[in-house]
Amino acid sequence: MADTPFPVTVDVSRAIAKIGRVSEKTRAALRPAMVSLAADLKASVLVKLSGAVLNKISGALYDSIKSQLIENTTSIYSRVYVDPASPAAKYAAIHEYGGVIHHPGSDKFQAWQAGGAWIYTNHTKPHDIPMPERSYMRSSLEEMRGQIIDRLTTAARAGAGAA
Repeated sequence: MADTPFPVTVDVSRAIAKIGRVSEKTRAALRPAMVSLAADLKASVLVKLSGAVLNKISGALYDSIKSQLIENTTSIYSRVYVDPASPAAKYAAIHEYGGVIHHPGSDKFQAWQAGGAWIYTNHTKPHDIPMPERSYMRSSLEEMRGQIIDRLTTAARAGAGAA
């Protein structure tokens, strides 16, 4: 798997320090923009989980995507994330970043469909399963980067009385 941990951690301590000094009027202008942007980002992620990047099979990963506005006296931010309590959390990262699954092998009967045909086996040896990177989170965020900057800048200026 890639060296980047999941979820991605970004040091925003300087930005948080500045937000803590932002007026309530500016915070009030930022809140709806942040909620709206998180909803838009979540929608982009869900499109990718519905076939644009990954095919929805069980829907567990799709259903595990959450968005949230978090605010306290020193910070305000929104986030889109995989619910860690979801069963999908255990495989969300390998889809996002790629990696290798080290299958231990099995003596159990197994059946699965591939290319429209059923494949049956009653024994598999230990083997590696390479998983390609299929980013649904980071790619959605990158695609929205300009929009996020523009909307938050506009909201902050409006809250500060500059717009």
